[in-house]
Amino acid sequence: HPELCGRPCLYVASGMCGNGGTCEFCHLLHDRPSSQLDKRQRQAMRELPFAAAQHLLLPIIRARATTVDTSAECAFAIDRLFAACGVASGGSSSSGPRRSRSDRPMLDALKAMNLRHLLLVFKGIAERHS
Repeated sequence: HPELCGRPCLYVASGMCGNGGTCEFCHLLHDRPSSQLDKRQRQAMRELPFAAAQHLLLPIIRARATTVDTSAECAFAIDRLFAACGVASGGSSSSGPRRSRSDRPMLDALKAMNLRHLLLVFKGIAERHS
């Protein structure tokens, strides 16, 4: 928490969540709302070639995952994700296509997202290109 949890429950703060343990929303305190891409950024991500999206997202996912969990299992899972995508596991964002100044807001938004949202963005891109 909060890297892998979903949205916070709106009712738990007021003590009105009747779902208890079956609630699909997070009942823990969130310091800040999770960052998300705006409409233009989502459109730009949809239009990116898969290789460019990989070079943009995978280093950010690796960095976020290793701050959340430094275990060998986490490193192995990230390495498997990179291998499945055909990207060297040590790959960095500098090894991909050169980014323009206009890419900075999207890069900043991606870096501010929690791990769950980053993985969902990557999943959506992978599904569109499969």
